[in-house]
Amino acid sequence: AAAALDADAFLRRYARAGRPVALRGALASPPGGGTEVRTAAGARADGSEERDEFLELFGDVLWQPQLLLRGNASRLRRYLDRFRGTAGARKPPRRPLAFNRPVDPDVARAAFAHASRGGWPRAVAHPKLQSGSRLAGGAGIDLFIGPNGSGLPLHHHGAVWNGLRWGRKLWALLPPARASFAPAKQHPLDSEWLQAWRRRGHAGGGPGGGAGGAAAEEGARFCVQEAGDVLYVPPHWAHATLNLEEGLSVGGFLQDDLALSLHMQLAAAPRGIGSLQNAALLHEEWYRSVARAFPVA
Repeated sequence: AAAALDADAFLRRYARAGRPVALRGALASPPGGGTEVRTAAGARADGSEERDEFLELFGDVLWQPQLLLRGNASRLRRYLDRFRGTAGARKPPRRPLAFNRPVDPDVARAAFAHASRGGWPRAVAHPKLQSGSRLAGGAGIDLFIGPNGSGLPLHHHGAVWNGLRWGRKLWALLPPARASFAPAKQHPLDSEWLQAWRRRGHAGGGPGGGAGGAAAEEGARFCVQEAGDVLYVPPHWAHATLNLEEGLSVGGFLQDDLALSLHMQLAAAPRGIGSLQNAALLHEEWYRSVARAFPVA
């Protein structure tokens, strides 16, 4: 779909219809217009200038890895250098990690503000979908940064948008009727969905992996996200990601009449509070799986 899609059309065609969509170049279209912050005048087309700036500001502090896969807090630039062949860097691990946020809350707020300084992309910025709305539960913005071969295992939750600032990222999606969680501790490189993608003729998609996922993943839908693209994932569509290049993405949870925000779901479900949607769709297995990534204080 074109980045020129307006918020009303997006709400009608995709959010209300529960249809996933890739909005090519939409990260260049913050609410209210303006130029794309990702490629300011004179910036290199491969995103390296933005990468260098981001790591200069936030690369030398400890970052928390995403919690769907276990890992230790690491200094981001040092970790990424292990995969870039930087002189003196340690040998990279076979199963790379992606990171969500700096450990220091003040630095994390600054990193979020820097990465999302263009605001929500225009197409997904309808007032009824903004996660800052009265019903949103404060889900807000999140970051995902990691080397080639890092990613997130198959999981599902409320509706989200995800914009790639630099790099290339592979997505696998399954509709709600076939949604499932990856086995505990399974890295995307070891997933059946990645094997299915390669069987379709994409043998060059990152480091090698093995088998070990649900048979339903053979029917997954795939999308390669390029820098500047925004992907919309509807509620309870299972999705998994794999960085085909080192990359940084920024995303947010959407709010509409048909879906509570993820953080509201997590806060409400264990206490038996919530909507009929919670009663119908959320259960203890779902809560245990997703809570690994979004712990409730």
